Amino acid sequence: MIVLGIAASLRRESWNRKLLHQAFGILRDKEIEVEELDLKPIPMYNRDVEEVGFPKAVLDFRHAIQKADAVLIASPEYNNSMPGVLKNAIEWASRRPNVLDGKVMFVMCTTSGRSGGSRMHMHLSYSLEAEGAWVLHQPKGLLPNVTDILAADGSIIDPSVSELLDQAMVRLLQMARILGQQSS
Repeated sequence: MIVLGIAASLRRESWNRKLLHQAFGILRDKEIEVEELDLKPIPMYNRDVEEVGFPKAVLDFRHAIQKADAVLIASPEYNNSMPGVLKNAIEWASRRPNVLDGKVMFVMCTTSGRSGGSRMHMHLSYSLEAEGAWVLHQPKGLLPNVTDILAADGSIIDPSVSELLDQAMVRLLQMARILGQQSS
C-alpha cells in the first residue's frame, strides 16, 4: 500500500509539513510506503497550457495520485480557506481523466491560533468531494495551538496527538483497503 502525502504550505519549516512527517512515521511503523509530493513545481492552471499538453510537473503529480492507495493532506488555513497552491493542484488533478475520483483522503491541519483550520477543512473537503474523492471526516485532524503540541523540531509534545494521528492513519488505511477492493 502507498500513501501519498502533500504539505500545502511552501515554507521549509512549515508546521503542517512537520505534522505530515509525524503521520509518515506512524505509517512507516505499519510498514506502509509513503511518498511526499512537493507542490512548488506545479504551474498555475491555465487551459491554454492544458490544450498543448500537461507540463511534466503536472504529469508527475497526477501519476503520484493515481498510483497512491490513499492521500494525506496537511494544510494550513489561509484567509479562512485552503492555500492557493493547493486549490491550483486540485484544478490540475481534476482535469480529464479526473485522478481524484474514488481516491480516499484524510485532511489535517495545525495552526498557531484556536481555529485548528476548520474553515480550510470545510472548503478543501468540499472541493475534493465535488471531484469524487472520499474525504474521511473522523477522527478530526484539526489541531489548534501548534506550539502546545509540536516542538520546533517537529516532534510531538502532546501524547494525545500521537494517539489521534495513529487512529486517523488506521482509519485511512482501512478505508483505502475497503474502497480499493470495491473498485477491483
